[in-house]
Order: sequence, then structure tokens, then C-alpha cells
Amino acid sequence: MDAYLEIQEWLKQHRKLEQEPSRQAFYQHLAGILGGKSDEAMREGLIALSKSVQETRQKTKKATPPGPSGYIQVYPNSREEQELLQKLFMQMGIPFKVSD
Repeated sequence: MDAYLEIQEWLKQHRKLEQEPSRQAFYQHLAGILGGKSDEAMREGLIALSKSVQETRQKTKKATPPGPSGYIQVYPNSREEQELLQKLFMQMGIPFKVSD
């Protein structure tokens, strides 16, 4: 089986598991499978894993809206606290609104 398809199949199986004991058994099963692979098969697996991660990253970028999707509402107790929070959020590039 192609390494990429094998990884995709493992991901499908893992998503179906809901309880921690069954996940642990699945991880042990994978460790046994991977332990018996040759160096060339491991190399192919790493390349396939890299491809899978890149595809997931692209899907995530498409699903995530660009730029900030909102802001943080800030309720400072004092003028000093307000100034501190404004400086902090501005330096971090976090959008915010100050309320009284």
C-alpha cells in the first residue's frame, strides 16, 4: 500500500476512536507496524507524512478567515491598568476595545 494512503487510512481509523483505552491500543498497534518497517519504507512514510501535513495546513488556511475576526473587550480598573493593557495589546497586534 502506498505510504500516503496508509497514513490517511490510519487517520480515518483514529478519528473513529472515542475512548482513551481504544486509542492507546491503536497507538501500540501502530508502533508495532512501524517497528517492523525497513529504512526505505520509513523514508517513504516520512515523505507521505510531510505531504499530509502540508495538505492539512492548506485546508486550515482556507478554513480560517484572514486577519482578526474580532477584538478583545477590556475593562480596566484604573487609568494605569488601561495604559498598560493598551501598550501590551498594541505591541502584540491584538485588536481591543476599552470600556468604562
